[in-house]
Amino acid sequence: CGVNIKLGSPFEKLIFIRERILPYGYIFLFPLLLFYYESVLKISTTGEYFGLNTVFILLFSFCYGAVLYLLISILKNQKATRILTAVFMMLYALVFLVEYFMFRQFKIYYDFNTVFAGAGDAMGQFSNEVFALLFSFDGIVKTVLFFLPSILYTVFSKKVFVDVRANLVKRLISTSVAILSVLILLILCFTSVLNPVYFNKEYNFQVAIEKFGLLTGIGLDLYNSGIEQEQGFETAETPSMTAENTTPPVPEATLEPTPKEYGYNKLELDLSGGNGIIRELNSYVSTVPATKKNDFTGIFKGKNLIFIT
Repeated sequence: CGVNIKLGSPFEKLIFIRERILPYGYIFLFPLLLFYYESVLKISTTGEYFGLNTVFILLFSFCYGAVLYLLISILKNQKATRILTAVFMMLYALVFLVEYFMFRQFKIYYDFNTVFAGAGDAMGQFSNEVFALLFSFDGIVKTVLFFLPSILYTVFSKKVFVDVRANLVKRLISTSVAILSVLILLILCFTSVLNPVYFNKEYNFQVAIEKFGLLTGIGLDLYNSGIEQEQGFETAETPSMTAENTTPPVPEATLEPTPKEYGYNKLELDLSGGNGIIRELNSYVSTVPATKKNDFTGIFKGKNLIFIT
């Protein structure tokens, strides 16, 4: 006995959506995924989500996601495509999770150069706090939230995305999404809605993440670090020797300033007398040499000074 499916039945519509529409939805998997990671991080740290900065993060996420899809679309084998997609999803989840825990511990975003450089010290000095944070209720919830997309993809990808192979139409759509996102960002820059000085002259890792998201912040950090290394230190040019002037210039005589005397940090105390421990203490204090004063001595006089280490 065969099953008679009428044209336009709900079952037939589901098959059409699964086989014809959802494969094109795979194009938007990475853009939406990156925006999801950025949203979870932003809500979990600053809590400031609804605003113009979220629009910037959305555009950057769609641009990066579209480019990432184009790179993965080079693969012809569907199994390899699914595996590589899952690996990328887990790596991105790990990056965002590490940044979240750093923010929770130190209340500030840390660039990854600082994170890796101080990882050993952090595990040594703050190991108890780190493990307490990892296995706290909030830490477990955030770990699940960041790794949830990769888990769902691993379980349901074959059922939802029947065909993940790319074709010319899919690549054109992905390219159009990336170009459109960049064009909108450029328009926002030219209309001063998005101030371009945050990318170079006034670059700051904290501001970059808050305004553009973690991925853009990491990219800007690498870019500006490279610029600083190329510039290095400027050396003063020495005058060249010519045939007309072969005698090196004689520096003008300068008078060295007379060193200023500040005196010593010393109180006039009577350290004689006393019995037992008091006598020993007075004897020790009388042998300790007094330290010299300097320009900064007494600058906090009359003020309440709080010193935090």
